[in-house]
Amino acid sequence: MNDIVLQNQINNIEDFSISEIIENFTQLKNSRHTQRSYKSDISAFFNSIDVVFLADFGLIPYPKVVDQVKEFLNQNTKKDLQT
Repeated sequence: MNDIVLQNQINNIEDFSISEIIENFTQLKNSRHTQRSYKSDISAFFNSIDVVFLADFGLIPYPKVVDQVKEFLNQNTKKDLQT
């Protein structure tokens, strides 16, 4: 699935893998550097919460997703000790 999927073309969205969705999303960016960076960061997040398919992600309660995003950002944000 290399082409960008439009909303009205989606049949069984729960069958999509997170990697397919990330690939489609990053293709919207013009810069190859931005595509690589986004793909790396977003993939790392979903790997950290052990989610492979969109249906799996949909089963996680929203408050838990928020907590997992915060935890991921806290663990992966580079902090400048000077500032």
